[in-house]
Amino acid sequence: MIYFIHIPKTAGMFVRKIIQENIKNNYIIDDYAQVAYLTDSQINKFDAILGHIGGVFLRRIINPKPVVFLRNPVDRMYSMYNYWRNTIEDSYTKYYSRQPFIEWLKSDVHEVKLEVDGGMAWQLAIDRSYALRLENKPISKNQLLDSATEVLYRCFFIGTQENLR
Repeated sequence: MIYFIHIPKTAGMFVRKIIQENIKNNYIIDDYAQVAYLTDSQINKFDAILGHIGGVFLRRIINPKPVVFLRNPVDRMYSMYNYWRNTIEDSYTKYYSRQPFIEWLKSDVHEVKLEVDGGMAWQLAIDRSYALRLENKPISKNQLLDSATEVLYRCFFIGTQENLR
């Protein structure tokens, strides 16, 4: 089974589309809560799982072939900032995205703080969900990086967003 760990702002929608067009029996997950109630046998009936979930879910898949794309963290955050400025319409996001980039990075915006605090590493090691992150918060930065690296070692394919042209 292909397991695409979709880290936001790493060309994930492009990769997701390619997988969806080529593997018809796929399941898209945007949050771990969406699949927490499914049994392992239900999950393993798919040929591909694609989503904004992380390494915690990997343990539930039989013979996974994990795929992930990474991106330079600064480029990724700048892309997120521009996405907020130019795409999202709600007033909350628009208000914060009017700040200069450095100020936006320093802001108390929940979503920004989660990403600045090692968003890619957290998603690889545990999950993108704030609740699962809180459960695992006592781990040190070294343990977090070790867990994220362990997931990367299991990956069938690792790409970088900058190489997609």
